[in-house]
Amino acid sequence: MAVWNGVTLIISVVSLFIWLSGMRKGWIPSQSRVHAWEVTWTRFFLLLWLVFALAMILPFALWDILGFYGSESPGDAFRLWETFFLNVGMQVAMIAVLVCCAYFTREWFPGVLSGIQGLERNRRWMRTTILRFFQFLPLVLLASLAVNLAYEKLGIVIEPQEVIILMMRIDDPLLWVVAVFSTVVFAPLAEELVFRGVVYRFLKSRFRPELAVIVSAALFSVIHIELSVLLPLFVLGIVLALVYEETGDIRAPILFHGIFNLQTMGLILLDRFVLNAGSSLLP
Repeated sequence: MAVWNGVTLIISVVSLFIWLSGMRKGWIPSQSRVHAWEVTWTRFFLLLWLVFALAMILPFALWDILGFYGSESPGDAFRLWETFFLNVGMQVAMIAVLVCCAYFTREWFPGVLSGIQGLERNRRWMRTTILRFFQFLPLVLLASLAVNLAYEKLGIVIEPQEVIILMMRIDDPLLWVVAVFSTVVFAPLAEELVFRGVVYRFLKSRFRPELAVIVSAALFSVIHIELSVLLPLFVLGIVLALVYEETGDIRAPILFHGIFNLQTMGLILLDRFVLNAGSSLLP
């Protein structure tokens, strides 16, 4: 844990200087670049129900059809394959539901993917996203560090996530490839389309943008069902909405989210294979 806190502190100090410099320039736009999504509450909740219900049902059903559900295999490799199969399945299902609703049920969900905009800005969104990543990364890391320190003071032991424990025990390169694609590609794409492209834009049509940012970020953090990362993910959700607002392009929060997950994977690899501290994460 000391290694993680040390890396977090170093990154935070360097990045915080960039963040403060950027804030003095007043980069947050005064006018919104993200269009609100105008639908009724009924249709909004129906869409969310379809997204999450099918994302939970379809992967488990396919896993059962393939004959793996309920397997007694005790191997870590099998458990990791199962974890990432279900994760990728849920992420792909979320994306598929949104695409199908956009093209086959337009009368019920008009403009559900209209948040995918800003294509004419070419590469400006990419440069902006990378800059904002280094500006805002310390806020998320400091939130994580604050939670860790608070838990230590209260004597609460933070249990590592099961996926992290399994990664510390698996040496199959193919499993790492699957993990990277699930974490860096599919997860940011699915979650940003839902929480920024749908939830945030809908809430923005009903409330002030500031409240829409806060509520969408809260839902984003709660959905991960992990108490120890609740605050960091809440801060991350706010940052992702701000990046979306500045660029007006859904690709920006997707890229930001992907880079963030990539650096998290990098820390796990660093902890295990370079610093040889992986044993500290194991029960």
